[in-house]
Amino acid sequence: MNNLKFSKQFQAEQEKSNDFKINRFYANLHRRSALQEKVMLEIGQVLTQERRKRGLSLSDVEKAIKVRSKYLKALEESNFDVIPGDAYVVGFLKLYANFLGLDSKPLIDKYRDTRQSQVASKPTYVLEPETPNYLARRITAIALVAIFIALTFFLIWLSVRR
Repeated sequence: MNNLKFSKQFQAEQEKSNDFKINRFYANLHRRSALQEKVMLEIGQVLTQERRKRGLSLSDVEKAIKVRSKYLKALEESNFDVIPGDAYVVGFLKLYANFLGLDSKPLIDKYRDTRQSQVASKPTYVLEPETPNYLARRITAIALVAIFIALTFFLIWLSVRR
């Protein structure tokens, strides 16, 4: 009888757990689709709206995720050049989005897409090989330094010889 009571209790807990998992799955699915619609906005606008919706200040977020507020502000303004590198931008985006309860993947994908298009639109510069004229100037400079050193040693030798 005890085993039957235990198994019914265990089964009830499992059903509650499964219901919770299913409800959580659908909530996350809904949250992701809503976020994908939001991603059409700028990344910074999504972060700012979500932070304000939760009633948080930048200093609150800074204390919670240990990222300086100037970088958080740069993320919210979509001013990614303030942040030292792409790896930091992606890391900060992931931290910030996860803290706000957002799915970070669409935000990071959007960032990478915009960054890729910015890099592709920049002109590429080709360095010209060194010209013979430059090489001649370098050889001349080295020769003059060598002559100066030789002259200095010669004068020292003359003064010591006396």
